[in-house]
Amino acid sequence: DKGLKIFKAALIGNPNSGKTTLFNNLTGDYQYVGNWPGVTVGRKEGRIKNIDEMIDLVDLPGVYSLSPYSPEEVITRNYILDESPDIIINIIDATNLERNLYLTTQLLELDCRIILALNMTDLLLYKGKKIDYNMLENEFGVPVIPVSAGKNHGIDELLGKLSFVLKNNGTASRAYNFYSAEVEKALGEIDKTVNTGNEHIRHDRFKLVKIFEDDILVMYESNLNKDQINKVVKIRDSASKICDKDK
Repeated sequence: DKGLKIFKAALIGNPNSGKTTLFNNLTGDYQYVGNWPGVTVGRKEGRIKNIDEMIDLVDLPGVYSLSPYSPEEVITRNYILDESPDIIINIIDATNLERNLYLTTQLLELDCRIILALNMTDLLLYKGKKIDYNMLENEFGVPVIPVSAGKNHGIDELLGKLSFVLKNNGTASRAYNFYSAEVEKALGEIDKTVNTGNEHIRHDRFKLVKIFEDDILVMYESNLNKDQINKVVKIRDSASKICDKDK
């Protein structure tokens, strides 16, 4: 019965973005706390309240990126890649957009539906600043909802959008305009190189970008042969030289 489907949602954001407050707002008393397997980092999960769908929300550790250099980053990244949540709620500190959007650009490479919850929008107004939410939506191709978790503002809108996206089985729409034409070309070449004769390990967009960045874990997991690694290094070097000239 479709009505009994339990959706998995992941809440992810930078440390101090108001993630815990938003998690508590969305789940209320319907939450339990434990530890992630093998580490002392806390794991919080809860059922989202005031919504028709049954959605279990996981509060992922606060991270600045999906590079696997700290226990928090490894947990967050592994959960998203291995557990394949139905939707990601990316909470963003609206008063510190530039730093927060670095993580967002990485999440947008994933094949997953995403909602951006722009938090602390009341502080922004207090400072006399405004964000063009429609422009952000068009730019990223995903819903953007202004909230103020501390004051419980925008929570109904967020729940409404969450319900709408899950009900309509919205696709993970992407906006691949973060990189220069040269980098896009390099990603295309890496795609051809690493997916040749390796069809059982399809390298999706996220992994291609990580191979371009020489991400240790993805390089290890990709199981590339010597020839493929040499080609990837050449593609990388060539793109970096051109990008350096463009500066």
